[in-house]
Amino acid sequence: MDPAVLVALVLTVATHAPTAATIARQLDTQRAQTIAWAAYNAGAYHRVEAIPRLQQILESPLVTSPVEERAFIGVVMDALIQLNARVPAQLLVPYVEKRPVHTFVLLASATNREGVLLQLFPRLSGIQWFAVANMLFEERSPALVEHLVRTVRLQLTVQVADNENVAFGISGGVSVGIACGIGQDPPAYPPHAEYRFGFGPQPGAIVLAPGPRPVYYSRTVTTSFQYPVSEASFEGPTDDDRVEYLRAMSRGTGMSSFRAHSVETVTWSTADALSQRVRELRSQVEGRFRSLVDSARQFRSIPSDLVVQPSIEVQVVDRRSDKTVPLPKFGR
Repeated sequence: MDPAVLVALVLTVATHAPTAATIARQLDTQRAQTIAWAAYNAGAYHRVEAIPRLQQILESPLVTSPVEERAFIGVVMDALIQLNARVPAQLLVPYVEKRPVHTFVLLASATNREGVLLQLFPRLSGIQWFAVANMLFEERSPALVEHLVRTVRLQLTVQVADNENVAFGISGGVSVGIACGIGQDPPAYPPHAEYRFGFGPQPGAIVLAPGPRPVYYSRTVTTSFQYPVSEASFEGPTDDDRVEYLRAMSRGTGMSSFRAHSVETVTWSTADALSQRVRELRSQVEGRFRSLVDSARQFRSIPSDLVVQPSIEVQVVDRRSDKTVPLPKFGR
């Protein structure tokens, strides 16, 4: 583009940009549509002086119809995101279910967030769990380790065979479900910004919370009052996910191979010998887990009175060719 044309374009945009005073006046009205446009312009033209008023609006939004309320809150939160606002974390709690992606994007830079994150953490699942876990990981929060230790469930699978050359595999992965539809904003509302969660670094994706399992989000703006919407549901966390976070907080390189699910093969001889071997293997799993937690404890200043008593489920798989003698029963 010709430099003179570019300068003229910039001057034209600057001339038509609403002033800070205009935006402030519009934000103080009692008309939702006017406030929505003021919020949109504040974000679009980076009017950071509007942040305090936008926070007040988020704290006490206007009572409107459900459709307009969703659109109204979305515009206000989008403006705060575009302004890189650091809002109080407690202010965002009411919007976790109403506007989850907006909420977690704002939580990533919110003030006084650790207590709120710990308050939310036990009731979260899927990608929201990973987002909060990453934020607590970034905070170096000892409470994250305590939560992981309390909630992880370890599993020991012992396959009993005539010899040790029996293959046994564990399959796993991330399961994702996607629901699609059409959204609609009230007429004459500002352009709509659609936010979506994601795990992978797709084109246009932005890092929401870095960590052992990075969480991303995307923002797509549409100008029509109807727009496509999609919501992805992510499974998890699994026990291996919990162990992965403990490994990431551990300085011990020897812990890198520990998994929540351990698999061992035992050659059959007698029931007593099998029972003894299973006890030994269970003790080894517990010992390795304690070592993992101790390593994380040194790194994260975890309270010394943290009780590390993992739940270990023992499953015995009979792969013998001769099953005349039954195997003993095992449990937790």
